[in-house]
Amino acid sequence: MNNCCLVGLSSCENPKVKVLPFIPISNLMTYITNAKFSVIPLDDFNYSFAQLTLLQQMALGVPILAADVYAIRDYIKCSNGVISYTPYDVENLKTKLQEFSKLKETDLQKMGQSSIESTKTVLSEQQMAQRFERICRMLCRGKGI
Repeated sequence: MNNCCLVGLSSCENPKVKVLPFIPISNLMTYITNAKFSVIPLDDFNYSFAQLTLLQQMALGVPILAADVYAIRDYIKCSNGVISYTPYDVENLKTKLQEFSKLKETDLQKMGQSSIESTKTVLSEQQMAQRFERICRMLCRGKGI
């Protein structure tokens, strides 16, 4: 496996892992766009979070390995560019990381393209707003609103 960078951790014992402090978003974007793939580790909470991080990286065409948590599960289903792992399961994450690191460049490019397409279509702000509007109209029908 190639060297990797982790942002926001204090240290790591693996010499192939470079730990970075919290960095400005402009610098972070450089790391994201140049990454072979991205890992988004998340805790499993029953509220909404992490969608922006996921969508941002999807829009940039970066293949993603993300924790299979409630908050982003529907987003993951919309793209072949995001693969999930079981949160808190170190062995599952290890297996998925090994699988990801063995993917061919062409497969990674296809994954990235799938994510880009998803953010332009089913996950676009326009599509989400239209679905929200349909739901509101349905709920308000017959209520005099």
